Formats: sequence, C-alpha cells, structure tokens
Amino acid sequence: MVTGARGKLVKVSLFLAVLLYIVLFAIFRLPTNKILLWLSTQSNDKNFPEFIINNTLEMYNFSNVCIESLNSPILLKKHGISYNQTKRLVVYESTYDQRLRTLKFPLRSPWVKWNLSFVSRKLPENRKRHLRDTAFFVDPFCPGNFYHFFVDFFIPLYSAAAYSNMLHPGIDKQIIYQSPEIDTDGDRCESRKRFEDVLRTLHVDGSQEPFYNLPENTCFQHAVFASERLAVGYPEIVNHILRYYKIRPRSYRNAGEVFLTITKRKRRRILNVDDVVLEAKKVGFKNVRVVDFSELTFIEQLQIALTTNVLLGIQGAGLQWAVFLPNGSTVIEIAWPQKHNGFFFKEMVLSLGLKWQGAVVHDIRVNWTSYEIVARNGVPVSDSEKAELLKLGPRYDRDNFWKWADAYVQKHEILKSLQNAFGF
Repeated sequence: MVTGARGKLVKVSLFLAVLLYIVLFAIFRLPTNKILLWLSTQSNDKNFPEFIINNTLEMYNFSNVCIESLNSPILLKKHGISYNQTKRLVVYESTYDQRLRTLKFPLRSPWVKWNLSFVSRKLPENRKRHLRDTAFFVDPFCPGNFYHFFVDFFIPLYSAAAYSNMLHPGIDKQIIYQSPEIDTDGDRCESRKRFEDVLRTLHVDGSQEPFYNLPENTCFQHAVFASERLAVGYPEIVNHILRYYKIRPRSYRNAGEVFLTITKRKRRRILNVDDVVLEAKKVGFKNVRVVDFSELTFIEQLQIALTTNVLLGIQGAGLQWAVFLPNGSTVIEIAWPQKHNGFFFKEMVLSLGLKWQGAVVHDIRVNWTSYEIVARNGVPVSDSEKAELLKLGPRYDRDNFWKWADAYVQKHEILKSLQNAFGF
C-alpha cells in the first residue's frame, strides 16, 4: 500500500513539474500580450473560434470586427504629423466581455501596436448584411523605400495571407492603415503608392484609407494582424510576383551579354559615377547602365533587375532589388564602415545563392543638405554645429551625418570587385 501511494505521489509530482515548466516557458518565451490572450481563452467555450494564434507567425485572426465611433476623438502624433483618431476597432461575440486589449509587435513590423475593444454581444443583424470579408490592418514603416517595403511590409503581409489561405483572387481583401499618409512631396519614404503594383499581387482592394475614415459600422468577417518578417523565403515571394505578371525568371547569360547596372541615388551618391562606368568597360563590360530606380515604374524596375547580371551600388534600398537578379549574378556593395555601418546586404545576397563583393571607399564627403532633410526634418545645421559634429562625431545612428554622405570611388577600390564579377 505504501509503495502504491508513493507511486501515485511520484506521478502527481511529475505532472505538476511538467505543468510548471510549461507555464514558466510560456511566461519567459512568449510576448506578454500573447500570454494574456492565451490565458483568457482557456476557460472559455472551445467551440467558439474567436481568433487564431499561430506561434510561428505571431498571427491573430479575429472574427466579426467593426469600426465604430469613439465618444471623444483621440489626438495622436505619428510619423511627424498630428491627427484625430475618431473611431475604434470592436471585436463582437468575444469572451473578454468589455475589455480593451493591446496587440504589440516588434518595431518596424507593419502592425506594431493596435488597440481592440472586445464585447460579448452578438454582431447586430443589420451589420451582417453588409459584412465585408477580410481586412489586413497595418501601419508600415517607410513603405516608399523598397527595402523597408519589401522586408518590413510585404513579406509579413504575404506570409499572413498565405498562411490564412487568402492569396487567391476569390476573397475580398482590403489593406487598412492605422494613420494617414504623410504629404510625400518631399519624403518618398512615407509614400504608400510607390509599390501598389506589388500589393496588387495579393489581390487586394486598391484603397489606401486609414481605418477611422471608413464609414461608421463597417464590419469584417476576418481582421488579420501578424508580425513575422521572414515566415517564407525570398524565392517563394519572388516567384509569386513573377507569376502574377506572367514573367519568366531569366537565367544567367554568357559573358558577352553580361549587363552591369549601377544604382543611382539622390542621397549617398557616387560622385564620379562616370569614372566607375569607364573602369567597368575597361574590364570588359559592354552593357553598362546607370539607373535611378526611384524614377521608374515597378514594372520598369522589375525588368531592369531581371536583366541585370551585376548590380553595383552604395549601401541602400536599391540593392534590395537583388532578390530579382538571375541565378549566378553578383552584387557589388560599396560602403564606408570606418564612418558608418558595415556592409548590410552580404547575408541576404549569399542566402539567395548569388555572389557578393564588398568595396570599401575612403574619400567620403559630407552632404549637409541630405543630412538636414533626412535626419533634421529640413532644419538647417549652422556652421558652428557642423564644426562641432565633425569634431565630436555623431551622437546616435539616426544623427549619423556620415550615413548621408557621398563617395568618390577610387580605381583601386573598385577594380578587383569588377574583375571578380566579370569572371576574371
């Protein structure tokens, strides 16, 4: 009898130990908001699919979500502008019973932070008649910059749509923003329309409205929030875009037809780009083009990337087009790690199965105009402050005036990379 009691005690102790381990693992490994949501659902009716949580994607899919007026508008400031948020998001048929919850995601995720009000009431019958299908609620960082658009915005959005089986055109989908679009005349970074042709591949509605501008009582069967940046690989997403536009990927061509594309930038410029072109032709490149991707349509940008065998440029968003280069291509990344961050695209380029060359340059020339526009929101820097900055150096990364400098590329700094890319 004693042995049997001890055996039961051991089993109970082991069960409690395992249970404690699971709880502690959840507390220390899962985001706080996810723990709260998980704990709140454990005592509820298991047959009610209030939302789906996928631990890999950190994806939330709420049902019966409506946009309703706030009693008092909330004054908010985001992306450098102030605006009144006049509406809220309400999740009906919820087991939370009149609670406000906040979903928080990593910085630069397209979702970042959203407040949702949960109510237990049934969705009113008059709203069911006008119930829309699916909405992806987003708040992207710098969507006019191709790197931030593709990595921080489009990949998570594609991942959420793919995991939810919402990629096909038969589902009514909208992208709804949290805040208004900034006047983009002087700031391409915040433009939400530059890459609409990429978003179109998800078969979404073309509207670009913040949620509080939608009609009162607009409701959705599904409201999706997610955050994982690389839930799927680059090849899958690239092939998805090419299939949509019925474009076949280009294979690497023979050396006689090699195309070298040099990215042209408005900031962080190659000051002597003509000299670089001349050296490339001396190496053997017959087809050299200098391209400002920001001046082209997406289809034009895509065609340039798909016919580029060597992509050369200063560290920046233009090198993100490497994801569309033909197999066997090379990326030559120019940087000045002695003044600014090191090479940024090496890991991505190599992961694509492409070749990478790094060229360190030393003749760096501060461009105070670019620095004032990007880092100081247009506020001029006095001569005395310029002297102080040059003497003491940048105070933090955003304030790094060397980041927005221009470069003069010497022959010996680029020649070896050009020769390696051409096949010497």
